Amino acid sequence: MKIRPTLLALVLLTLGASIAVAQPGSQSDQVERKYRVVETDRCPSDRPWAVVLVKSSEDEESVAEENGGEESTQSKREILECHVSEEAALQRVADLKASEADATEPGANGGSATAPLGEEGSRGEQPPAAEEPGPTEPPTEGPAPTEPPTEGPAPTEPPTEGPAPTEPPKPAPSPEAPDSSPATDSVTTTATATLSADAGDGLFILKCGSSHLAQVDPIVSPGTTSAHLHEFFGNRSTNDNSTYQSMVAAGTTCPSADTAGYWSPALVGPDGKVVRADGISAYYRNDPVRYAATVPFPRDFRMVAGGAGSPPAIAFWSCKNEGTRYTSAPKCDDGSFPRAIVHFPQCWDGVRLDSPDHRSHVAYPRKDVCPATHPVKLPHIKLYVRFPQSVGGSGYVFSDGMQVAHADFWNTWQQPALEELVVRCLNAGVDCGRQR
Repeated sequence: MKIRPTLLALVLLTLGASIAVAQPGSQSDQVERKYRVVETDRCPSDRPWAVVLVKSSEDEESVAEENGGEESTQSKREILECHVSEEAALQRVADLKASEADATEPGANGGSATAPLGEEGSRGEQPPAAEEPGPTEPPTEGPAPTEPPTEGPAPTEPPTEGPAPTEPPKPAPSPEAPDSSPATDSVTTTATATLSADAGDGLFILKCGSSHLAQVDPIVSPGTTSAHLHEFFGNRSTNDNSTYQSMVAAGTTCPSADTAGYWSPALVGPDGKVVRADGISAYYRNDPVRYAATVPFPRDFRMVAGGAGSPPAIAFWSCKNEGTRYTSAPKCDDGSFPRAIVHFPQCWDGVRLDSPDHRSHVAYPRKDVCPATHPVKLPHIKLYVRFPQSVGGSGYVFSDGMQVAHADFWNTWQQPALEELVVRCLNAGVDCGRQR
């Protein structure tokens, strides 16, 4: 009897994303196959949901969305496809199950119309079953939602039909942003950006500890007290009067070449006390993969992302090893911990190192293409702010009053090292993993 994909999809949604099937063959050489759906950084940001083939319980445990840069090589190989939504990935699993059931049925001579998996997993070359509107930059009005999202996929990609998308709306200025002038009128990068013909999803990862707390923000409020308390990561010297020269000469909690500054509002617990983060993981990616070459951040480049009004695709919470996105700090299971996550934009106008609102000189891509107003592709930074397992539940809020984070990035890397990583990892399509 053939198994109907629609029925299987309902069963999967009820029981979870892991199912077991048997490989065609004799009883002696049957191997249990499990397909699992996970949200993972191994997929492009516009198709974050992976169908993963798990061959054993050990492999299944190794598949995680983010594992401090130490995911096993086995888990990397076992990603079969990347999809735009969890729903599409679950439907694909149902189709695979139905196809294999047809193949094992005696006398079967047809089967589902499911497209075959690509070689080495093909990482999502087949179109997903459904697509939803993609993330735009934060809207100009309205606070971030405070209730956990309802079950269902987060929108990650614009529709495939209809007129070409226009440039995403400009994000709202941060409430703390002063009316300042751009840092410069033009910028020239020193690295030559060349995309390898076989470039894929290039990646390198930095893990950095917490450095200090201070009520300062040298991007938004240079030379004075900021509107709220921040927690700083990476560069140990970041202060209200920091300069590019002082930053590149300072120490860091990151691997030694990354002297950049990363910071976000401090998290405050239900008792009113500040909760220090365990550190950050910064994922630098070549994304969108096939749109031009990635240009290194120019020296002294600055930007802010996330915060009030950001959609869940830009700023959200999650538990390690779990695919759900939350709009407030979740209480994670034992063995997991909460992370505040911010996606920085990766399309640049090619001119300004900063802008009055610290956002409008950059933009997010649409349909894997940077808008004409921001045509230069920079590294895509996905920033995880990691907190202790005890954190989560009601009463946790950031020092700016928001339940989702915003984050600041100031490029004060040792520039030759950054440029070398962009060339060797991102533009070559190589997963260079965690840097030491």
